[in-house]
Amino acid sequence: MNTKQYLLATLFIASGLFVNGQTPTWSNKIASIFYNNCSSCHREGGIGLFPLMSYSDATSHSLIIKSQVESKMMPPWKADPNYKHFKDERFLTNSQIADIADWVDNGTPAGDLSTAPSPPIFPIGSQMTSIDQTLTLPKYRINTSADEYRSFVIHSGISTDKFLNEIEYLPGNGAIVHHVVLYKDPSNYSDSLDNLDTIAGFSSYGSVAVSPNATFLGAWAPGSGIFKIPTNFGIRVDANSDYVVELHYAPGSAGQTDSTVLHLKYTTYSPIREVYIDPILNHFLSMTNGPINIAPNTIVTYYERELIPFGSDFSILAVFPHMHKVGASFKIWNYVPATHDSVPIIEIPKWDFHWQGFYTNQRIMKIPGNSKLEAKAQYDNTSANHDNPFSPPQRILSGEHTTQEMMIAFFAYTEYQLGDENVILDSTVLNTDIEEMKDPDASISIYPNPTTDLLNVRIKAIHDGYYYFDFINQQGQSVKTFDTFVHEGDAISIPIELSTFAQGIYAISITNKDGLPKILRFVKM
Repeated sequence: MNTKQYLLATLFIASGLFVNGQTPTWSNKIASIFYNNCSSCHREGGIGLFPLMSYSDATSHSLIIKSQVESKMMPPWKADPNYKHFKDERFLTNSQIADIADWVDNGTPAGDLSTAPSPPIFPIGSQMTSIDQTLTLPKYRINTSADEYRSFVIHSGISTDKFLNEIEYLPGNGAIVHHVVLYKDPSNYSDSLDNLDTIAGFSSYGSVAVSPNATFLGAWAPGSGIFKIPTNFGIRVDANSDYVVELHYAPGSAGQTDSTVLHLKYTTYSPIREVYIDPILNHFLSMTNGPINIAPNTIVTYYERELIPFGSDFSILAVFPHMHKVGASFKIWNYVPATHDSVPIIEIPKWDFHWQGFYTNQRIMKIPGNSKLEAKAQYDNTSANHDNPFSPPQRILSGEHTTQEMMIAFFAYTEYQLGDENVILDSTVLNTDIEEMKDPDASISIYPNPTTDLLNVRIKAIHDGYYYFDFINQQGQSVKTFDTFVHEGDAISIPIELSTFAQGIYAISITNKDGLPKILRFVKM
């Protein structure tokens, strides 16, 4: 597709999405802002305190909406997009916040409701294209009106090591499930705790791994999609391990019930690139001005510095900063002595204990082996901190309980391979101008482009191997996947039926034997 075709296609797709230079009304601006950023949580069955699925919904709560978005409490995306972008980020721009404030200040005008966008339709049930294992948690009745953390143990039943590649979280009661964390425990420690408790699951802290032998596998918060990493990557699940699923139930949930479901997919790709999850930054080991000892009525900053512990380059897929209730801010970067560069990893300027989890990079991030991971975190142990566990404030020391403090960053990472920094984890970046990556394995092309109902993928292979195809829409959703084996020397053309595809710009990620994807874009007219 030439530049002119691409620009015309982009304009065609975007023509109905933006209206500039008009007075903010529900119909011309505000509805689309709420539907795209708020309604996934603020709907029937969602965790939002009230729905935002109509004009009357919004006007009934306009003052609190204005207050929450101006303070940037909502949407609850805590990573600063001006520092670093991530997959599945959900935040309002300053322009959108100003539009909402103007709309409220001017009496919430409706505009022409006949031209307002239709409310979104949210999918019901699983959106995974294939499922290898389902974890169904037992039905549980919440017993307290305060925050409750409850962990449930499910035996994996796998007799050999497997590599987890995709996770889907389906809260049974979306109105009360605040977040979900998935662990693996190769010991029987978690199972013993579960057996000691007389009701389903066991009580947990919500601050550290539920077992000294357990490690993170993933996390979910409202608004998150399916966790998915490239086909040739996987997180090891040891044979005969237990899965432990910790749920945080929001305050005010007493008496309600939940039975959350997780769907898992294991990759069979070979050779696999193993992904590890470790707390590489850890205040017990790398704090430079510790230990944590925060006097009452003080605001304190601590620093961490960790030489890359592997002695070689590695690649970061995701990061999970972690503090407790007097945390105020957290910033992490990679310092490279050879160039004196400080490369952003993540900044959370307004820490919120209740909204934390993994942040997945848009592209894999290379960390040089001769560099340093550095971080600084601020703690607010004053009465102005509404999350302070003590009133009046008391001295806070390091520890695992939520009335103590931590400064930890978990990283999902793998050993670096040439080209990792070109591996895309967030397909929405494909809608920007990117350079197509060179494929060392074959000549790959597509035609015709633009197309209507049929796309052909031409492959000329130089050795035997599988090719894995992932078709991705503009919202970053995988809409079609398959693989095919191509023999050395063969030149084949694969016809792809597109009659079920909506009009728009799509990307195809094609992964070859060496695990280096080639990204091609096409327009479905």
